[in-house]
Amino acid sequence: RAVRGVVCLCGDESTTSSPMTVATHAAEMTAKVFDLLRYTAFFFLLINAILVVYRPIMDVYNDSEASAIDEVPHKSAADCYAASRRTGNVDSISLRRRINYSHIATAVPHLEADCRSTTLTRLGTDLSFSCPKNSLMLQTESRSSTPLHDNCPTAFIVGARKAGTSSLYQYLSNHPDFEGTSLDLGPKAGETFYFSAHYDDKSWDSYLSFFPSGGVMTGDASVGNLVHCLVPKRMFGSCGKQAKIIILLRNPVKRFVSNFLMRARLSTNRIRNTTALTTVVKSELDTFFAEVFQRNIVPDVSELPQKWTELRCLFLPSTNMVFEGLYYMHVMNWLCNFPPENILVINSEEFYRNTSVILKQVLQFLDLRPLPQDTLSWITSTVYNQGKYYEIPPYQRLTPMDRKKLARVYEPFNRALFELLDWKTVNWSN
Repeated sequence: RAVRGVVCLCGDESTTSSPMTVATHAAEMTAKVFDLLRYTAFFFLLINAILVVYRPIMDVYNDSEASAIDEVPHKSAADCYAASRRTGNVDSISLRRRINYSHIATAVPHLEADCRSTTLTRLGTDLSFSCPKNSLMLQTESRSSTPLHDNCPTAFIVGARKAGTSSLYQYLSNHPDFEGTSLDLGPKAGETFYFSAHYDDKSWDSYLSFFPSGGVMTGDASVGNLVHCLVPKRMFGSCGKQAKIIILLRNPVKRFVSNFLMRARLSTNRIRNTTALTTVVKSELDTFFAEVFQRNIVPDVSELPQKWTELRCLFLPSTNMVFEGLYYMHVMNWLCNFPPENILVINSEEFYRNTSVILKQVLQFLDLRPLPQDTLSWITSTVYNQGKYYEIPPYQRLTPMDRKKLARVYEPFNRALFELLDWKTVNWSN
């Protein structure tokens, strides 16, 4: 067309462009393209030159700022975390490698109050309670008996399920003097279910094979241990006072929903990705009350906490989600059948808010050497096995009516628990 000329469709010869004119326009366009490329290259060279000069200046500034931060007490975990990020060195202590899994770990900055004087964490010996006559801790011979084994794990995070147990176990595994097991399994890290599901069919040696050897402190994170009524006696008989029990308690309604969503995602325990939450709420409540009525336990829900000794063995772990949220019953079963001085109870919501503060208390409970605040903040900067609630379809969301149904059962148990633990500021009703 450059040779023959470009003619418009109307065929008017007056609109025809000569080959010379087209060539001139092409040359002008080519020159403009080359000018644009030259300007673009010059712009990138200029930006690069600025960065070359700017980076050393900022490095000096950051180093001086980080040094200044290290010289004064940190006002919050966020400050500590920011300081560790700027210096690029979390702490001089050699930490174990933290394993991050994109599908279970979410990086978050933990904001917490500085110099917090009181928390909701409770040691068993801080509590006032009475136990039935047949409780193990009321039997002098049993309490002072020699355990069957002297090589037990030290830490037992027994539950509750979906209450922060995965994160706490991973945090402990970052301590230089603590070595967790099966950390590469994500949510299943530390889970053996020996005392709840395999106590009669697996040997002690097979149980110990899950854990590292060499005298380093280790731990078990089997969440079924909280609700299995026989585990406290089994564990005390096997390990005695070697074992230290950690219990995390989360709003039971939220725990129920989180447990349901996990099962729906994994398609376990007869719950599928297409199962509606309201169907499961009805089914779990019906199953729970059917067992209660069958055993002729008082039908009045408000009186159920006083009958905890009759309720505690109604279900095995993972068989009824309503049962798993009756925390007062489970905690009392542990306090009466395991040394209270070896039991630590943690409020999960406070653990989420003030993570490094609570972790510091756990380290003290386990007699692990304390870690600097910036190290604790770095360790707790990741949440493990966190539910993706923004992906919930409408039919798997909790309705106001279902919330009331669950709260009706949990409310009397929550009141008894709050009185036991002196949790005056906790509100699980909203």
